[in-house]
Amino acid sequence: MKNFNPQRFAHMLRYTFVTSRRTMINGVVGMLLCYLFMFIMANLNNVMMMSVVNQTLAMSTIATIIFIMVSAATLFRAEESNQGRAALMLLPATNLEKFLARWVWLLVFTLAGVLTFVVADGLHYAYHYVLGHEAISGVGCLLSLTDVVYVSDHQRMTNLLSNADIFLVFTAIHAFCLLGSTLVRRNAVVITAVVLGGGLAVYLWLLENVLRYLPQEQLLWGILVVAAVCIVLFIWLAYRSFCRWQLITRKYLSL
Repeated sequence: MKNFNPQRFAHMLRYTFVTSRRTMINGVVGMLLCYLFMFIMANLNNVMMMSVVNQTLAMSTIATIIFIMVSAATLFRAEESNQGRAALMLLPATNLEKFLARWVWLLVFTLAGVLTFVVADGLHYAYHYVLGHEAISGVGCLLSLTDVVYVSDHQRMTNLLSNADIFLVFTAIHAFCLLGSTLVRRNAVVITAVVLGGGLAVYLWLLENVLRYLPQEQLLWGILVVAAVCIVLFIWLAYRSFCRWQLITRKYLSL
């Protein structure tokens, strides 16, 4: 089976969602409880409702980043054992269909987990509204950041490049975690986090000693191009690593 078959891929996708439904439920419920806990902690530490929302948004941003990164790095945790790996390899589908099915499941899983913030925010808003307290929506505060204000064309382009850089760098980190989940056989989260920490340290050193002297627009375009190349490279390497899986592998690498 070397060709991509849509019908076979659909069966593979359905199989992935059915067999991973418990992980999906646990992840979504866990993130909902996490966001609710952050609202509770913020209410205990602040009196003003705006301060509550701001603190919750800050903590939730960190939790969301960790959730997305860990989800990607543990995508193939069930295949760390020889039994789980053999079960996946014996499925009647091509490597591309198996990889894409698991990747689509990851996207749905992370999106569902992140969107539980809307539910937690709604419950928090309803709680204070029913009690007659001041009620502020965290989602409303986030949407207000996208309000259009008049700026020059140059500043608009700079803001657009900055936002694109943030999105692409984050996506590149996510793709690197996906690579770690296929390449590392044991403790993928820890090893991937250590490597990312080292890469971040190198980036900060370059930013402080080299990149800071570049014109702002040139720097933003450079980050955009490098991040885009890294996304394609990491995803391709993750797929190539997945295709090279064997039942008997090295102790720490899935090759």
